[in-house]
Amino acid sequence: MSRRSHPAEAPPRRTGISRRAMIGLLAGSGAAAAASLWLLSRVSPPPTSPSPIPPTPGPEPPGPEPPPFAHPPIPDLEPLVRVRVLRLRSEDDDVLLGGQGQWLRVTPNGQPKIAGPALRAPLRVRLGASGWNVNDHLGFRSPLGGGEPFSVSADEASDDESDASTIRIAGRTFPGSLRFVARTNIAPGAFDVVNDVALEEYLPGVVSKELYNHWHEETHAAQAIAARSFACSEHAYFRNRRHFDLTDGQSSQVYSGATDHGRSIDAVAATRGEVLAYNSLIVPGYYSSCCGGVAAAAPDAIGPNPINSISPLRGQSEPDLCTVAPVCTWRTQRPIEMTTQRIVAWAKQRGHEAASRLEELFTFEPSARNEHGRPTHYVLTDIYGYSVELPAERVRQALNYAEPGLYRPPRLARSSHFTVTTAGDDFLFEGTGFGHGVGMCQHGAQIRAQNGANHREILQWYYPDVEIVRAYA
Repeated sequence: MSRRSHPAEAPPRRTGISRRAMIGLLAGSGAAAAASLWLLSRVSPPPTSPSPIPPTPGPEPPGPEPPPFAHPPIPDLEPLVRVRVLRLRSEDDDVLLGGQGQWLRVTPNGQPKIAGPALRAPLRVRLGASGWNVNDHLGFRSPLGGGEPFSVSADEASDDESDASTIRIAGRTFPGSLRFVARTNIAPGAFDVVNDVALEEYLPGVVSKELYNHWHEETHAAQAIAARSFACSEHAYFRNRRHFDLTDGQSSQVYSGATDHGRSIDAVAATRGEVLAYNSLIVPGYYSSCCGGVAAAAPDAIGPNPINSISPLRGQSEPDLCTVAPVCTWRTQRPIEMTTQRIVAWAKQRGHEAASRLEELFTFEPSARNEHGRPTHYVLTDIYGYSVELPAERVRQALNYAEPGLYRPPRLARSSHFTVTTAGDDFLFEGTGFGHGVGMCQHGAQIRAQNGANHREILQWYYPDVEIVRAYA
């Protein structure tokens, strides 16, 4: 939504008035408060490894809201999830996979595993103008033709038993199989690599990356159930929409592949098949690192899809315990000119015509809040009085936007709950939280576990009215 201020409230557009003159004009008209920009907002992401570096954010909305989707049913069998783990975007790109001497089975799309030839690793795979090129360590080429998808899996005849169930690619090891999907509609030679893996084999590689490894067992158990529920929901939604359900990064949930982290493995095993449910349907287990003490609601921060419009995803009104977490507060100082350029570049890339017309920014103001007091929208106004209203999470995305020629900000806006003031030719952003703030707050969950809460109590606090049920054995 965009709007223009009334001419009496701001100088006309394109008068050439400077920022300092604008501030003086407003001060003289009794509107000095407009020169001090402030916003409130909080969000959250999760931890990654035992390190003082702030944790990696949890599932974030990947962009435009998806079309409406009925709430997914609880699965009665363990799903095979499809995780995109590599994107290659040039015909000059190739990839090596498999350990030295490992036997790998190459199977054309839709055929049983035994139908494909066994090749000696490492295999080199690239997509040329005439189709796939798959060559093994001994110089043999797989008889694949064209650009149809194919899968690679570890062969039971591998010399080393440790190689019989995992495949190494690009420095990581994955359980299950790897599927190669041509993306020549994007660029010549482009392709994706997708890990097709049983959900319970996938989850330890998520939990070990989404939490600090030394955190409490009950926090790990809560994380396993939230991550399982999120994966089930994404699998149900994307199953017939695209060739993968999840990514291995922050647009879904961070996934390392195979892991030997015992606490994560144990947490997944102890909660096997357990999911979050509401009215006998799956609840997407959104989570983030630190909500900053004030919960976000899924319809505001994730998107208006009907799947998000349920009470377990609206959060608690009671303040969370995470305000003592070291990642709860943040600040970043940005040049006003660069901040404007970044937001306009984001708007052009996203096709947001109204925001792309902003010129030198003057104020950020929260225009709406959720029932807990967290901002859901901001109005951005430039020095000519032209205003645009944006969802709070979109403002955060715009502040962190980067593209060729526009460097990634050295200090990110960690959440959409912040205040803004001017400091000379800069904006000073001071915020609370880390991530989108919906669902489980990982730092808050850890504090609750340390205070004696079990994983069920943790989950029932962060997802009000939720049930925890066993979907499959």
